[in-house]
Amino acid sequence: ILASGNRPNSSMSKFIKGLKLNKDGSIWTKKSSCAASIPGVFAGGSVVSAGSEMIDVMVSAKAAAQEMIAYVKNNA
Repeated sequence: ILASGNRPNSSMSKFIKGLKLNKDGSIWTKKSSCAASIPGVFAGGSVVSAGSEMIDVMVSAKAAAQEMIAYVKNNA
């Protein structure tokens, strides 16, 4: 699990090959989930929703955590 801080960090794509970013530097995720462009990589919180209200960031982070748990359970 990589924590990038409290705002998008576009330098992450330099050392994570294949990681797509949005124009604002946030991590691109699929519309219906928190899955990023790399299988097994999930993003949530302020790294995908820069400038959002704190409650929205927390909901996004929780959803990403739940998807990570499900992914690990199904791919272990």
